[in-house]
Amino acid sequence: MEKNNSILYLGNSSTENLSGERALVANGIGVAAVSAPEAAVSYVKNSEVRVVLLDEAAPGLDLSAVAGSLRVANPWLRIIALISSEDAPRYVDTVLQKPVDFEALLEAVQHNLALREAAGSAG
Repeated sequence: MEKNNSILYLGNSSTENLSGERALVANGIGVAAVSAPEAAVSYVKNSEVRVVLLDEAAPGLDLSAVAGSLRVANPWLRIIALISSEDAPRYVDTVLQKPVDFEALLEAVQHNLALREAAGSAG
């Protein structure tokens, strides 16, 4: 599998988010980005992406609905939600409270990639 298919980011393209993406890439984690839920589902169906980062900042995003659609597209997918509220969305594996510290994000991504790899080798 290619490095650039490891992570899919669904959110807005603010400078802060782009710097986080560059930092993940600098740590050897490939990142693709989309800004619409439909694009995320299509990407998951047509690639080997292993982890999706859902950012509540994406316009019109219902995290639980999108996470549910992603689960249908790929039941083995790991999903991390970046949220500012206390309410954890359904169908999400990991929730990170905003503002997200990069070290916490990197740790969550690496942990979920490892879990996804373990699930993939068991199945």
